[in-house]
Amino acid sequence: MEPLERILFDALAHGRRVTLPGVGTLAVERVAASFVSGRSLRPPYYKVVFVPQEDAAGRSLGEEPGYVAWLKGTEREQGVRDFGPAGILRDGTFEMTSALAERLNPQGTDPVPLHPASRAGRVVAVVAGVLVVAVAVIWWGSRSGDVDVREVRAPQTVAAEARPVDDGAATAVRVAEQEAATPADTLSSASPAAVLPEAEPAAGPLFHVVVGVFSEEVNADKLIAADPLGIGTAGYRKVPFRNSQLLVSAFASTDRAAADSCRRVLSRRNGELWVYEQR
Repeated sequence: MEPLERILFDALAHGRRVTLPGVGTLAVERVAASFVSGRSLRPPYYKVVFVPQEDAAGRSLGEEPGYVAWLKGTEREQGVRDFGPAGILRDGTFEMTSALAERLNPQGTDPVPLHPASRAGRVVAVVAGVLVVAVAVIWWGSRSGDVDVREVRAPQTVAAEARPVDDGAATAVRVAEQEAATPADTLSSASPAAVLPEAEPAAGPLFHVVVGVFSEEVNADKLIAADPLGIGTAGYRKVPFRNSQLLVSAFASTDRAAADSCRRVLSRRNGELWVYEQR
């Protein structure tokens, strides 16, 4: 790997933007979680995007010795530049190598199956859409009132409705009714820990509310120690994940509706939570 290729790769792998004088800027952009279909969810991930403008705030490779000759050597054909281990710039679109993609997304980018197993699962999916709108309205209301969104809390009334019961569909509907009917100015009265459903012992597939995925256990421990959700360090658990990784779970239940309800509550603190089914 050439020195400038290594500098470019390492900067992007750490999420920094890099300016290439005479070409433009490469920047790392976060893509929010999204439903691929009614049966799978793609977790949030990072990608590298190219903009033709040169960003003075980014690290400029033009300051490195040999930049001009190196840049000339990246040309392959019209509109194509090969940046070695980082990727290829093709007609204004940056294509990451698998090595860089794995560094930016150690948890992977494959969709996570949701497996709605019954009519109740379909009802939960519909209710989830309603709740997205309700939470968005609450969030916008808090912003327009100059309220710090990080201090928004979930209503105490959700606690009772979010607990697992036999009828998952009915639970989801009641939660939707409570959240949609709760005015934004009451959301500062309860702490996140007060509204979490109690975890259940595993008796089948276990649904985790995921805070993060890590390749090294020390980083998972740092996240737990930081307590980003304000639920206390004892509220988190480390769970084995793909490729010898660890995910940090803030809640686990055999009831998918309960996990979804918990995620919605905690998402007021962190909008990047997602539900993983552990079999």
